[in-house]
Amino acid sequence: MKTRSGLNWVVIGFAAPVVVTLIALAIFAPFRRIVLNPLIIAYGQPAEGVTTVIVREDALQRHVFDPPVIRIRAGETVTWRFQDTSDSGAHNVVSFNIPGEDFASQILLTGEFTHTFDTPGTYLYDCTLHSQMRGRIEVVSANREAHRALPSGE
Repeated sequence: MKTRSGLNWVVIGFAAPVVVTLIALAIFAPFRRIVLNPLIIAYGQPAEGVTTVIVREDALQRHVFDPPVIRIRAGETVTWRFQDTSDSGAHNVVSFNIPGEDFASQILLTGEFTHTFDTPGTYLYDCTLHSQMRGRIEVVSANREAHRALPSGE
């Protein structure tokens, strides 16, 4: 009997941290996008005046937003054009950092999704199906002087 109760404590000792971890993941899963994703944002200098982002597979067979970082003026509309012809080419575009200024497309293989940005700020977005796909849109006031185009860093 003593051996069996010792075994029970071993099982409980192993299972308890697993159960606590699963519960914590379930509770905090909705906050993952708010807390973790801004730490892994799109990199590179913004492409100025670009209003079309191509959703595609690059030469290294990575799913990407091209360019990953753009800068536009308030009031301009960005179009995401879905052109990924790979086997896992379904994507979406989902913002995650500014309450009230959010946007989300449906999961698409082809076609376009548009959103107009009226408020200056930095908008982060990603594809919820491919964790490495990140994008950033910098919206400046409509009367601000344009910046020169810079490479996207891809």
